[in-house]
Amino acid sequence: MRYDYDLTVIGGGSGGLVAARLAHELGAKVALVEKERLGGDCLYAGCVPSKTLIHVATVTRLLRRSTAERGQRPEPDIDLVPAGDMRPVTAAISGVTREVTHEEQIYVQGIDVHFGLPTFRSPHTLDIAATTLTSKRFIIATGSSPDVPALPGLLDGQYLTNQDVFSIDQLPASLIILGGGPLGCELGQAFVRLGSQVTILGRASRLLPKEDPAVSHAVQAALEADGVRVHLSAQAQRVEHVAGQQRIRYAQGNASSANVSANAVLVAVGRRPNIAELGLAGVGVRTASTGIVVNSRLRTSAPHIYAIGDVIGGFRFSHVAAAQASVAVRNALLPGFLGKDMRYDVVPWVTFTDPEAARVGLTEVQARQQFGDTVRIQVFAMAGVDRAQTEQATSGFIKLVVGKNDTILGAHIVSAHAAEMLAEIVLAMRHRMRLGDIVSTIHAYPTYATGIQQAAFEAYLSGRSFARGRSVVRRFLPRR
Repeated sequence: MRYDYDLTVIGGGSGGLVAARLAHELGAKVALVEKERLGGDCLYAGCVPSKTLIHVATVTRLLRRSTAERGQRPEPDIDLVPAGDMRPVTAAISGVTREVTHEEQIYVQGIDVHFGLPTFRSPHTLDIAATTLTSKRFIIATGSSPDVPALPGLLDGQYLTNQDVFSIDQLPASLIILGGGPLGCELGQAFVRLGSQVTILGRASRLLPKEDPAVSHAVQAALEADGVRVHLSAQAQRVEHVAGQQRIRYAQGNASSANVSANAVLVAVGRRPNIAELGLAGVGVRTASTGIVVNSRLRTSAPHIYAIGDVIGGFRFSHVAAAQASVAVRNALLPGFLGKDMRYDVVPWVTFTDPEAARVGLTEVQARQQFGDTVRIQVFAMAGVDRAQTEQATSGFIKLVVGKNDTILGAHIVSAHAAEMLAEIVLAMRHRMRLGDIVSTIHAYPTYATGIQQAAFEAYLSGRSFARGRSVVRRFLPRR
């Protein structure tokens, strides 16, 4: 049978755009199907707007702090949210989004783009509004949406999610954030810096529960120093609407129920996969509560259909979706013996608070569970990094999880520019480099990256490799 396309990518977010572009460059005839607009959640309601908001909030804090230190009030022309007016902020976010949108157009050159709601009519046939196309292979990259809990009273009033929080016109005087994960922490700090009174209700016993406990505690300390109120092990029970405010009743451990009220509520408790309208059951694609089920090669239970990104659960990061796109395209277009498994052992993730929290690899607990007493831990305070001293950004630390023979099992960084610092560790782990390789690499001074070298150096001095070298040198030294 002849098909209209060699490969059809469903979803025009980060993963879908990379998959379509790569398949086209390899010579395949490609269609890209997008429900609404190219760029996906990351561009319009995720990475790009949130980092723009964080930047504006940081600048606002610096301006207010500098004028306060001089005993002055901020001048109206330098206060980025005068009288709580968020329109200058949302305009800045829209401007950045437009610039990035222009870049997205490069990815679809030479590709047939179809807009509309896609549904499988048969295993190789896809309906998009009034259009029908056939394709030999498919890659599903439809992403995810905010998971809104079935909390009594929540749906009776207005609430915010990442879908609309970046387009509000007025800064909430007070804000409750449901969720103590990365989004809740990032936006909690941003809004308190813009001038809101912020309360975070986290269900877990600590913020960022997937991180190393030391990282969680450092981030919580930073948020509380900015004025964020944090309530942990807090299970929301219901929402009440009283005198123009939203009051949330919550239980905290074994204590009696408590209340917290605010002008607005932001829901940041998780994500759900966008799979409901695709008609996957009719074409033999198996799904679970986390999303589409795939194997190590990102193939679904239907041999000609692959899936990547948020829609399969797991690591819901744009950079992971892009990496999955490369693997899925290769497996879809090449014979099976030339296929490739998707690797998740070296995945970086970052929470963009101030200071940032960046991680790759295993936590200390995970490493000890796997490797026992061979694991060593090296913690290096950012106060020991000269560049951090010059910028008065000494909060935080570098924590290296080191295995046998000076291998790097994981790294956890709390620091300004932690995301940029992490890249060196990611590269080292990806290519199985050891501590000595980092130590022997010349780093420019003074930079934050020298902190990685300094931490590696301290860990190297206590390792087996250095011990062997020391024993050799001592043989040739005069006896004392």
